[in-house]
Amino acid sequence: MKIKTIIVALVMASISSLANAEVRLGLSGAFTNFEATGTETLKSSSNKTSSGDVGDDVFIPTVWLELASENGWALGLDWLPTTEIGSKSETRPDTDTDDASDTSGTNTATADLDSHVTYYISKQFGSTPLYVKVGMAKADVITKENLATGTTYGNATIDGLALGAGLQFRSDSNLLLRAEYLYTDYDDLSLTGSEDADSVTNKVDADVDTTAIRISLGLAF
Repeated sequence: MKIKTIIVALVMASISSLANAEVRLGLSGAFTNFEATGTETLKSSSNKTSSGDVGDDVFIPTVWLELASENGWALGLDWLPTTEIGSKSETRPDTDTDDASDTSGTNTATADLDSHVTYYISKQFGSTPLYVKVGMAKADVITKENLATGTTYGNATIDGLALGAGLQFRSDSNLLLRAEYLYTDYDDLSLTGSEDADSVTNKVDADVDTTAIRISLGLAF
């Protein structure tokens, strides 16, 4: 909450400098690493819990739009299309409420990020190419699973804090070239499964974060 308050304060402080702002529009390519650490609680009579890590490296194209002032402040948003952030397959016994009816099978699960938008504020330092940025991200997590128990986990919305720094270069024709590092720490994700054949609901909790190296091309109007 304190971090969100600071971001809002920065936005309010920069609005007055955007009266004669220029518009910037661009495309980015991000080499992104997704990391998720989670636990799954199987609601058997013993409430068995398993944990694990899932990581994936993906290339993600994004579109961004900014309003930028002459003193280096900019307000922007960054949108990315639906992208897969993790996939896992394993064979194990799945445990439900009736310990005697454990089933064994191959479980597969994937997760996609959908409608991912980051609202951010950035500051470039004088005539140097260096800039920093901070923002808030929001996305829908779409899960797809094929589990031996028949359980499905549904979807959820997560928020995150984005922190980044980079270098921006500008040509005489107002073309922009950027190289940027961006880290996003998302709120904890909690999913409750549908009832399986024995009317049991399982639960998954996960901590998700991403690191990205982004190359951007843009145009200032």
